[in-house]
Amino acid sequence: MIVFPPAGVRRAVLSLACLASVGLSRAESAAPTEQEVKAAFLYQFTRFVEWPSAERSNGPEFVVAVLDADQFYGVAERTLAGKSARDLPVSVRRITGVGEAQSARILFVGVKDARLLPGILKAVEGSHVLTVGEAAGFAEHGGMIGFRTVDNRVRFDINVEQANRSGLKISSEVLKLARLVRTRESR
Repeated sequence: MIVFPPAGVRRAVLSLACLASVGLSRAESAAPTEQEVKAAFLYQFTRFVEWPSAERSNGPEFVVAVLDADQFYGVAERTLAGKSARDLPVSVRRITGVGEAQSARILFVGVKDARLLPGILKAVEGSHVLTVGEAAGFAEHGGMIGFRTVDNRVRFDINVEQANRSGLKISSEVLKLARLVRTRESR
């Protein structure tokens, strides 16, 4: 017997799959920018990541913190305006230090220098914050979801072990769309 997921889940997975296949060509005037696609992915991740039940009462907003990514901050703010996640309004906040991310559900790290990542990621370790970044090898350095661009398309890597260590569960539907990686030290 074949069991299909509920229609809402199928639509959300289809949306996520469509995002994964969106090209970033500037020749198409209506095509979203790379930053817009990443911001849309962030929103979709809110639907496919499960935070610990105690975190559901973490405040009156679903906070997405943005560190060292000023251009992305503006795009994320516009893209996520008016949206809700986990029955809470989404709030995008620009932060200047990783210590400010403790009340966030998602931390987007714009740091490109991979040598800085261990310190940033260590500061939020165990805090139930989904870490997402765009530095090369972000997930391999201990981040949970790392964006990469392949053939003008935004793809992502997921470090399931790191997410599990932080008490987060990522849906198998999202894992099917990702390249799964491990932290370099755990290999």
